[in-house]
Order: sequence, then structure tokens, then C-alpha cells
Amino acid sequence: MLTIFILSSTLLLVSAEPVSLTFEVNPATVPGDSAVYVVGNIQALGQWRHEDALRLSQVEPGAWRGALEVAVGTEMAFKVTCGSWGTEALLPDGSIPADTWITVASDTVVIISVDAWKNESEQISGGVTGDVHRHTAFHSDIMGRARDIWVLLPRSYADSTGKRYPVLYMHDGRNAFDPALSYAGVDWQVDEVVDSLTAKGELPELMVVAIDNTPQRSMEYADTTLGELYAQFIVEELKPYIDEQYRTLPSRDHTAVMGSSMGGLISFLLAWWYPDVFGHAACLSPAF
Repeated sequence: MLTIFILSSTLLLVSAEPVSLTFEVNPATVPGDSAVYVVGNIQALGQWRHEDALRLSQVEPGAWRGALEVAVGTEMAFKVTCGSWGTEALLPDGSIPADTWITVASDTVVIISVDAWKNESEQISGGVTGDVHRHTAFHSDIMGRARDIWVLLPRSYADSTGKRYPVLYMHDGRNAFDPALSYAGVDWQVDEVVDSLTAKGELPELMVVAIDNTPQRSMEYADTTLGELYAQFIVEELKPYIDEQYRTLPSRDHTAVMGSSMGGLISFLLAWWYPDVFGHAACLSPAF
């Protein structure tokens, strides 16, 4: 069971000072030697990455607490886990809850009771289908940082050495192929879907380039200076590299971009800003 209470002090109508946000989690048990974490969509909660999530401290048996400061008006989503997406707090029926959204208007205490956790061993099975090449820590001079890139090659790539392929660029790349890397423990199964559709003749063979996000995801995927730099990185650094290393069809007619939520927004912006590069954009649940 997952029960959440939110207690706020008097509303601060106008304030330049940050306010405190405290999480108190009261689990019936905690698996093994695990700790309790709050992971969410803001940087202080790890941008959905457990390695940077808020680790709570055990203040007494069955009580964990952690605090941070946020700006007044911060809108945020979060979940409670024991350090991975395989150990989320569950609803009474054993299902995984949706993200909890709050707007922090004043000093706030969020009290969460947890009676059950997802069992790590019960994660959805499955893995990578097909030939996926991982380019670890692909550096960008434009962005000033590195990120991982995954490239899914078509089934005929190794044997059809004279053939070139269209390319689909995808954001939030760690979610594309591998459930072990996906933020929720369940991947988008892009590799399986591509296989299925090409086998049916409903999709031409194509290459998929999945680009990892960073803790600055919200700004990189928006109409911001950082978003413009991210787009420039793809067009001026990543795409030329992919076109050089792999047998691609580099024209706009054979180049597409795809993403969901903020990834849907930056996909639209890439096609808007660079219509000579991207001939197609798939914007799923775009955060307009």
C-alpha cells in the first residue's frame, strides 16, 4: 500500500527565498540492506536517475527522512524506491503507481506510508534484440560534456555491404532498447517493434540512433539556449559522425527524429530549426 500526505505551511505569495521540502517515508519493511530513495524529475531528485536521487536517512526503525530546498512554485513529480526501478513502492493491488505531482508553494512535508515494494527479481524479462552498438561517453565540444549513444543496425547490415539505410534519431536513448538501462525498468522495445514492422513490410529497414539524456534534460529538450546547443550537437557533431561511421542515407528525406514528452518537443524543434536535415519528426505526447 502507498499512502501520501502533504502538509504545507502558510502560502507564500511572493518570495525570492527557497523553501524547504521534507520527505518522510514510513515503510513496513525495507528489503535487505537497502536504503529508501525519492527520485523525480528535478535535478535535486536525480532527473529520474537513481545514482543522483535523494537518499533518505533512517531516523528510527520504520522511519526515513530527507530534505532539500526548492524555489517557490516548483512543480515536480516523484516516486519512492529502494534504489532502483525494480524496487518501487507499490499500490494496494500490487500495481506500480503513477508519478506523484506537487507544486511547492511553501515549506512542505510529504509523508509517505509504504507497505509493499516491487520485487527486483520480478522485473519484466527481456533484453536487447538485434545488433546494438554502444558508443560510450561520446564527447561533444558544443555541449561541453559526453553522453552514451546507442546504434541499432538493420538485420541485413552485415551481409548487404553495398546497401545504405535511413536513420531515426531518438531522445532519452537509454529507454529505447534495454530494460536494464530504462528509467522504469521497462524499455520502449524499439528493437522488437522495428523487427516486427520490417518483417511485415510495413517499415523499411532503418538504423536507429538513440541519444542518452543528461541531468539537464528539461533544458536540453526545450526552446532554450541549451536546447539550441543540443540541436546543434546532433546536426553538427553526432549526425556527421554517424554518416561517416555507418552506411546511412544522409538526406533529409531519409532522416527522422523522435521523442516523447520533452523529447517530443525537441523533436518538433529540430525539424523546425533544421528542415534541411530532418524530413520527418515523431512527437509523442509532446510537452508543448
